[in-house]
Amino acid sequence: MVGNLLLAVVLVAGLGFWINHQQSARLRLNGTKPKAMDTTYGLYALLTIALPSFLFVVLWLLLSDTVIDAMVMSSLPQGAFDPNDVGAKSLVLSEIISISRGQIFATPQQYMIDAAQYRVALAESNDVLAWIVLGAIAGGTLIFARWRVSANFAARTSVENIIVSLMGICSVVAIATTVGIILSLVFESLRFFAKVSFWDFFFGLNWEPQIAMRADQTAGLGAFGWLPVLLGTLVITAIASALAI
Repeated sequence: MVGNLLLAVVLVAGLGFWINHQQSARLRLNGTKPKAMDTTYGLYALLTIALPSFLFVVLWLLLSDTVIDAMVMSSLPQGAFDPNDVGAKSLVLSEIISISRGQIFATPQQYMIDAAQYRVALAESNDVLAWIVLGAIAGGTLIFARWRVSANFAARTSVENIIVSLMGICSVVAIATTVGIILSLVFESLRFFAKVSFWDFFFGLNWEPQIAMRADQTAGLGAFGWLPVLLGTLVITAIASALAI
């Protein structure tokens, strides 16, 4: 599905490039000299169509399954799972998804079968909606890009502005991603060291990260000394380096 959407974006953007290129060439044949090259007018149409269309496809890819799963879980009857038990909720959702894909390993309860059918219907409607929205975006930007072609339109300046804005957005995303990774590491480290002693982690001689997640589970107390992990890594590195020589 995603591949078909991206292919449609490429085709419509290519069509916009060709239409604007031809229109600019017609202006020259009629004795009107545009402010930019024919290729620049075509490139303006390509960027104008491709960027918002591609952004929609990415957002649809990231959010559609989440929205569908949320709607499916909200449709379940009361008592299907404990709202405060994240593990139980994930287990129920995983089973519903498996049933919707035809992967049935036992006799599921009727409400799960109904939820799986509902999920399939939502997914089909979602696919149709994605094509409608993408068609509206691509078609609207195609018409807009074609309308901008005239002798007075500085296509080169517009293309440069679009590219500069795109590079700026990419830079902001890269910086935000880096900051997010750092904050995630910091907060997760603080949560970890709130439960594990700093001294035990850096100077502990045992590594056994098996702890009970629930009251009914049986597991060890957990030991998180990183020296055995570090030593194992160094030994593997030394052996690999020796074999590589």
